[in-house]
Amino acid sequence: MIRLTARGGLIAMALLVPAWDACLPFESGPTETLRINVAGLSQGATAGGSVTVTRIDVAATPLVVPIPGSGRDSVSVPAGTYRVSYSAPAGYIRAPGTVNPRTTQVATGRGATVSFQVQVVIGFAPPDLLANASFETDWNGFVDWSLRPLPSPGSGQFSIARSQDVSYDGAWSARSTFGPNLLDNSIHLAFPFGNRLDTYVRLYFYIVGSVPNNHHKWIRFQTAGFNGVEGGLYLASSTGGVTWCDVGSRPNSNVDIPLGIGIPTFNTWHSIEVEYDRRAWDSPHGPRVRFWYDGTAAVGTNPPGTAFWGDDAGALNGHGPWLYIGAPARAALPSAILWIDDTYNAGNTNSGAFYYDRIAISTQRIGP
Repeated sequence: MIRLTARGGLIAMALLVPAWDACLPFESGPTETLRINVAGLSQGATAGGSVTVTRIDVAATPLVVPIPGSGRDSVSVPAGTYRVSYSAPAGYIRAPGTVNPRTTQVATGRGATVSFQVQVVIGFAPPDLLANASFETDWNGFVDWSLRPLPSPGSGQFSIARSQDVSYDGAWSARSTFGPNLLDNSIHLAFPFGNRLDTYVRLYFYIVGSVPNNHHKWIRFQTAGFNGVEGGLYLASSTGGVTWCDVGSRPNSNVDIPLGIGIPTFNTWHSIEVEYDRRAWDSPHGPRVRFWYDGTAAVGTNPPGTAFWGDDAGALNGHGPWLYIGAPARAALPSAILWIDDTYNAGNTNSGAFYYDRIAISTQRIGP
């Protein structure tokens, strides 16, 4: 069980039990029981996912609670209004119609119960923010950095266009080309999806020629109004391939964190999926992110500074699946825009092209 003080501070340890509660008097202040139900887990399930509990009527630190395989747990919190966000365990998705997050009032003398429904993954739920953009007839809502329609004018070897050169599905894809650059250059391929603290992005990509040999800001999460990037994927040969950078990772800001993927093979389609979770942005662990490459979880080794690989509860675990930034972010700063190939830093001497297809954005796991 986990207890939260009336001032929002965590004062006890995690003690997770299948029974509803084993409340211990860890503090003198009054608390109530917030019960969490997860239905649909298979008999013998070893994990039930996790919830992020955030008090929203007063300032308080979010609390991440791992749910056992029984699907039942509880947390003692002061009476108040809470937002409860659920993340399903591996092999499950939220059942259609399940509301997430849920807002609930924890009442004095009554507590509260929140329930979620999951189902075993046979396929994956359709993406609910962008459903597999494949550029068959138009740009599927993608725009440039000023939110104007594509395509943007090219600049030397840097261009963006719909193409029938190769495609993963259908006949078309988006082709983004690059070349040597003495100054920073960019391609504008952006999709606004509204403010979200927990976002999944999955796309298919195909590389021809080479990858840049200097910093390449590849697939990133912009805030509303292009007010700054908080986290994103980089891809360059100089940094060993695919990496992650999060500006909240001070002292890791702008440091490439390897993901165990390396440089993708050329002339073949790959998929990459990212879940960027900023719901607990002001917790000691800060934002977190996890990755799937060609449908398989990707986990790197030994990130620098405060960052670390950990489990659902935020405990250190070299097998992941989460990369925790390891420090509170400066603000919530929800993601609002997917931005692809937004900057090639000066000094790149390579040339090549990226093709993109079946780009999806969702509030839950998308799958390959």
